[in-house]
Amino acid sequence: MSPSCMKSMSTTGISIRPNELKTLIIFICIMGKRLLSFDFMRGFAIICIVIFHLLLLTCNIVPQAESNPFSLPTSLLVVAILTVILAHWRGMFLIISSVVQIYTMTVAIRNGADRKKLWKSQVSFGILLWVFGMFREVFLNEWSIPAAVAGGSSFTTAIATYWTWIYLMEALEDIAWSIIITSTIFYFLTAKNGVEKITRNAIIFLMLALVVIFLSPLVNQAATAIYHQDTANTSPEQLIFYGWWDYVTRIFIYPFIEYNSPLFPMLGYTFFGVVFGLLLTRPVIPKHFLRNTGLVGLGMIVFGLVWLFFVQGIPADIGQLITFEFHPIWFVFLATGMQLLVLGALLRLIEFNPKINLERTLKVTYFGRRWGVTALTVYSCLAFEYLIRALMNMIFPQYNWLQFFGLPIEWSVFLIVVDLAAWFAILRLWEKGKFKYSLEWIFTKIAKRNKPGKVVNANDVLDVHGVLEEPEALLFVQPIKEQKVKYTVLGQGL
Repeated sequence: MSPSCMKSMSTTGISIRPNELKTLIIFICIMGKRLLSFDFMRGFAIICIVIFHLLLLTCNIVPQAESNPFSLPTSLLVVAILTVILAHWRGMFLIISSVVQIYTMTVAIRNGADRKKLWKSQVSFGILLWVFGMFREVFLNEWSIPAAVAGGSSFTTAIATYWTWIYLMEALEDIAWSIIITSTIFYFLTAKNGVEKITRNAIIFLMLALVVIFLSPLVNQAATAIYHQDTANTSPEQLIFYGWWDYVTRIFIYPFIEYNSPLFPMLGYTFFGVVFGLLLTRPVIPKHFLRNTGLVGLGMIVFGLVWLFFVQGIPADIGQLITFEFHPIWFVFLATGMQLLVLGALLRLIEFNPKINLERTLKVTYFGRRWGVTALTVYSCLAFEYLIRALMNMIFPQYNWLQFFGLPIEWSVFLIVVDLAAWFAILRLWEKGKFKYSLEWIFTKIAKRNKPGKVVNANDVLDVHGVLEEPEALLFVQPIKEQKVKYTVLGQGL
């Protein structure tokens, strides 16, 4: 146990029993530290979701962009292309989640955590998140019941139409299943001190990523043949069921094949993230790690474009490059490559930056990290926009704010600004109450209930002070200058 951890335990007045000691040490000394890049990127990603969802829901150029994108003016065509690429960056959530998951699991096992208990806790949380996800897709998804009710349907009619959205696969469900699958694979790989076989583990997950991605079209074709519907591109309310047994079995089969983010190929993003996270757990990180990461990212982008032009081919209907739901092979590689470049750049600016000014970095990233702390809550409550749209409908009745594609682009941008400002005000005020009763708060209370060594400050369950206000940053290089805030240096990267 490090001296700093000993000191923190001796000065906080924590009373523990001997059999709780090791778990408490791990909890305090490892999980209390933060990878600021990923905290910020999680928040930035949820901000992007707010922006692009509103644009896709309300902007009146969306139908034209989907059917004939090259008929748009150049400026709007650029906006359309960026919207498609970034709106489909749900893989970024999977990469961030898997990097953090594999990193914390690895460090916990190294510090003596029971592998089996750790695996069980991960699987339990994944199942809980999945079940909540089914509720979210039916009652809170912006395209399901909230949209129907806002459009004039009765609540009863909306439920009758959208209850099948329990089968929908979105980012939340992908993350839940990724947690379950990744932790299970890692549980077996870490037997007999396998946690230290980093290269072997990384190669296995890399191979799994490639297998998932290249098998995805075949899995989709097989599912289409069996169910007589293109399941990955068929919205759940249009599904055809073949008997009572079909309703039950699809709950467990559909995550791998269902609209609009089936695990084949979305697990590919997850496993790429696992590889990246495993490489960050090495005791000594090679000097050119980030440079090599950038080269890999560029290589994936080139591979994706080559696959599009010379293997898959440009479709006769050019709109298919914009309207896809099921991620084609070329896009998985293109998007992953771009995401690796972004994450590598952030790591270079923060965790791998010997000239970092941590005090300034904490201030600059605070806005994004605040959204990151509440990413699940914001994502689950995106339908909050309908309240704002209803208000705008009363103030500016010349436009139909509640209708799909009812606004000129300038008014969609205005709505985005208003919605972001409303969320900013809500989160800033909520922060003063330590985000009490947020989904993160609720899940943390559930996860830590009756768990030995799980110490919870009743007044700050999410540890907003330690996570957001004054976090102890994890760095991979020793800063040149003296820092005024707490930090921990791990593997030397430069």
